[in-house]
Amino acid sequence: MRRLDSAWPAPVTVTVSQSASPAVQGFGCYLRGEAGRSTAPGLPAEPVTPMRVALAELAGNARSGRTAHACDVQFGQDVVRLLAEAGRQLAQRTSPT
Repeated sequence: MRRLDSAWPAPVTVTVSQSASPAVQGFGCYLRGEAGRSTAPGLPAEPVTPMRVALAELAGNARSGRTAHACDVQFGQDVVRLLAEAGRQLAQRTSPT
């Protein structure tokens, strides 16, 4: 697990695996706070609606001149770093020494 320190107001922990068997592959997102734990919706089978929301938020930011967003380039950079590190560790573990 890796904690991301980004524009998020609270700590974020992400677990990524590039070698999970199909039996354990999945997506889960939980939000914890003073009120307890809430389960976020799963991944949609049809990505058009979330993409439409993301593009609407991007257009809204462009119109208003806002440059900050929780899922900005810094967050994307953190995700890419996590995936690159996971790939490096997987390659190191599976390569003959």
